[in-house]
Amino acid sequence: MTANLINILKQKRDKLFNEQEFNRAKLYIVTGDLNFFNSNKYALDLLYATNKASKILVVKFFDDKFNFKNQIPVEYKVINTMILPINRLPLGDTLSLRVNIPLFMALDREIVHFLSNDMHVVHYTFHMIPAISYGSTHVVTIHDLMMFSRTAKGPWLSKANWRWAVKRYRKFPHVVTPTKYVAKGVEGSGLFEGKITVIPHAVSPYFKKLTEDKAGIRVKLGLPTDKRLILSVSSGQPRKNLGVVQEAVERLGPEYKLVRVGPEAGNSITFNKVSQDTLNMIYNACDVLLYPTLEEGFGYPAIEAMATGLPVVTSNIEVMREVCEDAAIFVEPTVDGSVQGVKEALSNSEVLKNKGLKRSEFFSFEKFRKNYINLYSSILPEIKDALGEN
Repeated sequence: MTANLINILKQKRDKLFNEQEFNRAKLYIVTGDLNFFNSNKYALDLLYATNKASKILVVKFFDDKFNFKNQIPVEYKVINTMILPINRLPLGDTLSLRVNIPLFMALDREIVHFLSNDMHVVHYTFHMIPAISYGSTHVVTIHDLMMFSRTAKGPWLSKANWRWAVKRYRKFPHVVTPTKYVAKGVEGSGLFEGKITVIPHAVSPYFKKLTEDKAGIRVKLGLPTDKRLILSVSSGQPRKNLGVVQEAVERLGPEYKLVRVGPEAGNSITFNKVSQDTLNMIYNACDVLLYPTLEEGFGYPAIEAMATGLPVVTSNIEVMREVCEDAAIFVEPTVDGSVQGVKEALSNSEVLKNKGLKRSEFFSFEKFRKNYINLYSSILPEIKDALGEN
């Protein structure tokens, strides 16, 4: 069995390293098993920002979870850390992952060595990916530190596994965060030794104000044309506060309707797994974004809404004040706060639209691109020619 396993690994390795274009890349973007929507969005944004001169490595932990590959429109390679089908044993995903990583690193040392040779930049785009390599040109993006919060909800074993994954980045020389708020938390945590750089996430070019009238867009999407549409875009995690969103819209009355992108909330009109183009249409069709989150590292829906001219109502917490500045209505993340915030936003929709469009320019894709080219060039100067002028 061991000889057969080593032979399989050798075939995979030979195929990878025989492809000259892949082997010559100066930037390797490492993402997870492509199940986490916002981290995927970020990884794909990096691919576009680097003029597709980079290569993406998908660290594929479990075969049955690799379900996002059709949305990657560029060349990519998979390094499969699931070298044994141990996720089928009664260990659970968490323990299986802990076994897989050191086993992979021990048996496939050539790939680990290749990633660690400091001849290229290796960027781990999500802090939940257990690092399989280390080098002086390695970068990790820390999106948030919520797994270290005492109030974080979830199975204790899963939380322990998150923390284990993050601690593997302790000695990484370069750390990126999307906000000053997260940077402050990273610095204060004492968990990381690397230099911290704050680079805000980008508004994808997909998100923009459409010229078509709102009623026409609603008809195309099958949305009511005779109601005020309150949009909620999020996962179903407890910190997203969906109970407050649902109750707030119900209290506003029958002339209001909740539109959800993500898990449904009560009597919502719900969209799931929509394309970026469709999501942009949804933003343009609605009257206000309600986003009473309890904790964030960034908050993509807020900047996407602003880029489409949709008024934003969000929580009066530090990270959302940093992201939105004066272009949103800030409320206590309660039912009462949300109801009052929606009414205020609708009364000032034109002002908020203009402020939001202006604020969204701060998160332009071109700024995002320049910031990352500057970062990568500071780590490995010769990378600049491959990535293009800034």
